[in-house]
Amino acid sequence: MPDAGPRRFDAETIVADAAPPVARGARSAPQQPQEPPPTAPGRSGFDETFGARVGGMLVGTFHTEATLDVVGTSTGTSVDFEDQLGLSGQGSSFRVDSWFRFSRRSRLDLAWFTFDRSATRVIDRDINWGGSTFPINATVNSNLSTDILQARYTYYLFADDDYEFGPGIGIYGMNVAASLRSESLGLDEGFKSPVPLPVLSLQGAWEFAPSWQLVGGMQFFFLKLENVGSTDEISGGVTDLTLGVEYELIDHVGLGAAYDYFNVHAGAVRDRLDFNFDYGYSALFAYMTVKL
Repeated sequence: MPDAGPRRFDAETIVADAAPPVARGARSAPQQPQEPPPTAPGRSGFDETFGARVGGMLVGTFHTEATLDVVGTSTGTSVDFEDQLGLSGQGSSFRVDSWFRFSRRSRLDLAWFTFDRSATRVIDRDINWGGSTFPINATVNSNLSTDILQARYTYYLFADDDYEFGPGIGIYGMNVAASLRSESLGLDEGFKSPVPLPVLSLQGAWEFAPSWQLVGGMQFFFLKLENVGSTDEISGGVTDLTLGVEYELIDHVGLGAAYDYFNVHAGAVRDRLDFNFDYGYSALFAYMTVKL
């Protein structure tokens, strides 16, 4: 067989020999479209384990009316502490609320705040208080303090990423002290007692826009208890309504403001004295929130 001679190499031959079979005419298999990576679930406004609100309460309207009788009598004068004794109808208090979530639907709330008011006034009528009579034109020093500690458990029957709502049960503990004193007459009559009132409650929140929440709740009850600690008898009812809005400034930290309406009508018998009072206020609670 005759010799074909040496093979010629040129640029086209080199490229053709080096190209893979696909490049030389074979059809490539169609590429499968890649699925986008799964998106991370959005952060819920209710996924914290612990939360707190810390701020101040600004009371625009106080109302306090009380009587203090010796047990078995009904001669005590009904006294308006603001109008007749000169206690301020406005006030302020430091307040702390906190809560802990056992699960998405179970939550325990605690709150504490206190009000302490006093005044001195020349009274314009006789006042019978605790079995003593403070006569007209007497100079009377009055004091009224309330320490309030709330504890409440809520179970959210309705809960999702942007809302929660449910009933609860708790205790509205008040430590009340009210006194009238006249140094010139040597009179000093007062009453001090814890007034724990069990309450039913409703509580909820709605994240109506990113970082914004509408929050609210109510507590209410009426009952009569006997032999509560050192107090012989406690009876009364309580209504507490709150509605506010919160804004998350940065992760876990925000600001909020809420309107709070509170009223309690209660009575307590202790140490031969029968104390009855109607006490309430309307207040603005401005606070910082922390959620972890």
